[in-house]
Amino acid sequence: MQENQTLLQAENLGLKRLRKFAFCNISLSVKPHQIIAISGEHGSGKSALLLTLSGYMKFTDGTLRICDAVLPRDKKISRPYVALGLFNKLNDFYNTQTIQQVLLSEMKLALKSNVFREQNKDIINDKTKLEKYAYNMLSYWKVFSPRKTKIGDLMPCERIRLAIALALLKKPYLLFVDNIETELTSEQSNCLLEDIRSYMRDNYCSCLIGILQSDLENKTDKVLSLKNINSRVKWRW
Repeated sequence: MQENQTLLQAENLGLKRLRKFAFCNISLSVKPHQIIAISGEHGSGKSALLLTLSGYMKFTDGTLRICDAVLPRDKKISRPYVALGLFNKLNDFYNTQTIQQVLLSEMKLALKSNVFREQNKDIINDKTKLEKYAYNMLSYWKVFSPRKTKIGDLMPCERIRLAIALALLKKPYLLFVDNIETELTSEQSNCLLEDIRSYMRDNYCSCLIGILQSDLENKTDKVLSLKNINSRVKWRW
């Protein structure tokens, strides 16, 4: 993949439910190493838009391309390119699972990804190196609880960080994260966004993140505001 590659291109994207639009007229282009904020109040359609842009929810209007995959036709092709953090009622953890259990499960899925295998040819057949890679990802995202800790015993911040670490195991090109302010303090949200920035800078990846209308907008590269049903994109450099 090249640095000037367009990772995601949406044109006039819309999602209509019954007689109302969850969102409409969404046009957005994403390049590597960017953080794009999907900004709006609760109920504004942030989660629906993030899931649609990731290819996990069908749209009713417009066009969407993720790398070389045209959605919805190439949904299966797009799957290795994208990864999701926690989305309510979509991919929640089981509280009785341990960190170790979910880590091993996600690592097995990562090994099936052609994107991961292409980027990690030197470790895919070495169990010791794979375990080190997985544990290093947890450390990077500051998941420091013992590996036998149950998910239900984690604090909200570490739970969100664990979900991001697991999502990034397969080395996707696009990470989608929802609600980094929910149940977190302002300091925790800011620290998390700083770590996301650091990861995006050092890896071939971009992040689309759902946030409330707040000062966090100023720390992203683009802000797509859902204040109005006709979206507005603001650039920040």
